[in-house]
Amino acid sequence: MHFPIVFLMISNHYPATYGSDWNWLLLWFFLAGGAAVRQLFYDGMAASIAVKGIVAASLAGVIGLTAPWPQAEPPAPAPRAAGAAVDSATVGVVQGTVRFTGTVPPPRELKLYGGCELEQDGPVFDQPVKVADERLKDAFVMLTDGTEKWEVPPVPSQAVEVDQRGCVYEPRIHGARVGQDVTFINSDPMFHNVRTVSEVNPSFNINMPAKDQRETKVFRRPERMVQARCDVHPWMVSHIGIVDHPWFAISDDQGRFRIEGVPPGSYGVVVWHETLGEVTGTADVDPKGTAKLTLTYEKVP
Repeated sequence: MHFPIVFLMISNHYPATYGSDWNWLLLWFFLAGGAAVRQLFYDGMAASIAVKGIVAASLAGVIGLTAPWPQAEPPAPAPRAAGAAVDSATVGVVQGTVRFTGTVPPPRELKLYGGCELEQDGPVFDQPVKVADERLKDAFVMLTDGTEKWEVPPVPSQAVEVDQRGCVYEPRIHGARVGQDVTFINSDPMFHNVRTVSEVNPSFNINMPAKDQRETKVFRRPERMVQARCDVHPWMVSHIGIVDHPWFAISDDQGRFRIEGVPPGSYGVVVWHETLGEVTGTADVDPKGTAKLTLTYEKVP
């Protein structure tokens, strides 16, 4: 059992294994293969066929489950139906506030390690529910029903940047268009990895060992939300909303949001929060008008 134990002791350097969806099976391969390799060292080529077979099967299993095999691109989503052209002279604004009236969960101090503590000036707290005067920060707000009838502008050429700095994601919540570049950045002088958890877009797991390393990915399908996390530092979590139109926003530290360039009409509005879930509303936008609304969470689920 020495070999698998030694590997488990240093496994935080190998997130392709324990960060895999098949980590439970990889563990069994390491246990069986490590024991068989040790027996092979004792017996040499005189080892039984069973021992040699276990070594070969375990090695093949580990390589098969962790190697970066080329992945075929998923089928392209059905193109967005052609909509009516947006008249820039009539567009309006949807703006408002996201509120939380329940009891705010207390922040949790993070136990930083592995050099992360050296990148911070003091204690770091995990507090997904950030509230000031009943106003909620980091809520993702997007228009839904009603957007499909409009032609959308081209995808921005500027990438959305998801930065790993001080062993936390900054900011924590992002929004990106379908087909827009999303660039993951490692601003720390230490090893991170980025593993996404996704139901619609293909998931990926990329290692980022170098400071200032940048890796760019593109999400081809709308999804609310894609989670990005670091397996080396498990408190590091970010969420990315992938939207097929430009009408979305993220609430600021006063709970405010503002969505500009909205064509006249009636729209559904969805607010998503990583802990509190979703609330919905409606927005009626007059030509050159401003639709104001307040969306309220009342308690932690």
